[in-house]
Amino acid sequence: QRWFRICCYVLVSIILAYMVATTASSIFQCSPISGAWDKSSKPTCIDLTKNWYANAGFSIATDILILLLPMSRSGRASFPSTRRGR
Repeated sequence: QRWFRICCYVLVSIILAYMVATTASSIFQCSPISGAWDKSSKPTCIDLTKNWYANAGFSIATDILILLLPMSRSGRASFPSTRRGR
């Protein structure tokens, strides 16, 4: 069905954008970038705990959406009625 395909493409796009953003936040977590492994340069870094919680929350939300997607499709399926005897 067309709407299901569109929902899948939208969800994949959201997850890919999330992947790019998460990768960028991991790379650029400190300024300068080398401050992530070299603390002697006195870097300014993001709060990693808040970053982890944000990533976990987004992952849980997308997991729930992925689980709900097939349910919405099968919820409208018509199943044949059973026979009542012969």
